[in-house]
Amino acid sequence: MKTKITQFFLYSILVITISSTVSSNLIAQSLKHKIYAGFTSIPMEVSGYKNAVLNDNHNYPGATGATFVRFEEGNTTGAATGIMLGYQYMLAYNHGPILELRRVHNEYNSGTIFALGYRYSFMIENKFDFSVSAKYGFTTVKINVTKVKNVGVMPIITNSGTFHVGDTISAEASGSTIDLLLEASYDLSSFMPNLGVFANLGFQTSFFDKPKTTIAGIEVTDRKAFDEGYIKNHTIYYTADSNIDPFKNTKLDLGGLSFALGLSYRF
Repeated sequence: MKTKITQFFLYSILVITISSTVSSNLIAQSLKHKIYAGFTSIPMEVSGYKNAVLNDNHNYPGATGATFVRFEEGNTTGAATGIMLGYQYMLAYNHGPILELRRVHNEYNSGTIFALGYRYSFMIENKFDFSVSAKYGFTTVKINVTKVKNVGVMPIITNSGTFHVGDTISAEASGSTIDLLLEASYDLSSFMPNLGVFANLGFQTSFFDKPKTTIAGIEVTDRKAFDEGYIKNHTIYYTADSNIDPFKNTKLDLGGLSFALGLSYRF
């Protein structure tokens, strides 16, 4: 008699567990939409800028305007942090395509990534969910290089335009990114129905066109406007007609180990 009661008790627990699992899966399958938002961090590096003397000696050799520009201030490395907003359509309870928008920035630069991808949960246990995802992104980045300082003789009148003290030097670049990520999430339905918290760690690689650098919004195509030189004791020294390109080797990288932490909601 005792044995039969024990068997009945174990059988009841098994039935309840199976019923609960089936019910949870059915509920999950009925929730076709998932939105998520959170904090994200991606490494960003700008490199290749070279200091130069901006001058108009080729136009006004008798009354030359010139200034030393520290373009190398635009060479920066650091984490770009910001917000992430995303949407996933669940083709099944554990996988589906995703759309995602990330807006990141650091002290110097800012970027926007719009990505398409796919996420698949390969391990679901109780309230834990582990998944992998791959994303392809379309990206634009704005770079704050430096400003024209109050050194030398102004204005500087080149064939591309006239430049003054305080002119902003900036750049823009567009390209693409590829992300591979591992994500862990935890169900917070006991706190709020269909709510979850997640964290992911991934690797991102990027492909960018050469940044387009402008001074006061003007792209300086007059390459005679830049010469090699330096500044010492507020005096500018340069090699006239050396005609260097301070932007020749500029490049942008928005890649490396990425991280995100946030909340998700299914409906």
